[in-house]
Amino acid sequence: MGTLLAAAAFFLFERITGRGSGSRIDNLADLKARMDDDPSSRFIYDADLNYRLKPHFDGGKYYPDPPPHPTNSLGLVGRDELSRDPSVRKILFLGDSVTYGERVSYADLFVTRMQKLAGKRFQLVNAGCPGWSTFQELLFFDRYLANEDWALVVIVFCTNDLVKFEWRYDSSRHERASGDQLVAVESTLDAVRLKVIRTGLSRRPESEWLSKQHDGFLAAWDEGMWQRFREDVLLPLLIRKVRAPVAFLAVPNLYQVKAARKNAPPGEVYYPQRQLAAFCAEHRIPIVDPAPVLVADPDPMTVFVDDTHFSPAGHEAVARYAWPKIASLLKK
Repeated sequence: MGTLLAAAAFFLFERITGRGSGSRIDNLADLKARMDDDPSSRFIYDADLNYRLKPHFDGGKYYPDPPPHPTNSLGLVGRDELSRDPSVRKILFLGDSVTYGERVSYADLFVTRMQKLAGKRFQLVNAGCPGWSTFQELLFFDRYLANEDWALVVIVFCTNDLVKFEWRYDSSRHERASGDQLVAVESTLDAVRLKVIRTGLSRRPESEWLSKQHDGFLAAWDEGMWQRFREDVLLPLLIRKVRAPVAFLAVPNLYQVKAARKNAPPGEVYYPQRQLAAFCAEHRIPIVDPAPVLVADPDPMTVFVDDTHFSPAGHEAVARYAWPKIASLLKK
């Protein structure tokens, strides 16, 4: 149990940030009970995924503004259930906290905004969950959504998606405060390799922002990590029982946008997106990259609220840029 579930990390995180007592969790049964039964926890235990969003969650009264987003009976973001109208084309967005829309209201999310642009002929479904990797997102799809009739499945790729599980719970650290039991599995690279990558990115002044990334982002600039990601996640995607076309929406982080605005070499700035784009080109998978519209903003902090998550203006920019391209895929 030394690596007892990413779920506990988020359970404890919500305690650390003032949303509960912060008491110690020592075993799996206690973890499941505390997460599943606590009305202030937005997550429930899941044996395959480690955790997922709690169905029918509406815990706004336990949180400051903006509150966590409500969920439907499947734990999908938003109260609306999946449409059973055969004339409505359903589009699924799989993602992490960027898709979920951490730190912004539900109305501001790019999926929500795209729904307004799409109209009633479409239902855009937000399956974003904070802390998930692409591996977990696809596992969630397999377990809960594979039998739905999807017109398109959009995988939202972020630069910290190359690890299988981003968070773990270390029960061996129980002698310390509960907050210290939360351990971020930021990458599987050793410190030497990370230092080599960081040093390489810091050689050019215009690329210096890239070297400031935390380890979870920085690992996306390592070819070995990409090789594992292709083998463990991307190639299996080609043989999954997905009864719908698949596309990627590859979003940048704040450091990439800042480096791009300093005219850093695009090959360095967008190395992760280019690795993904090369795979997509080889296997004829569409990919949408909203980086140009985000880089175009004179102040990156207008479109980001932190190093990862979009502001309302950022969500709006992504929605307006990406929806026409996604809609064109449906026509094809």
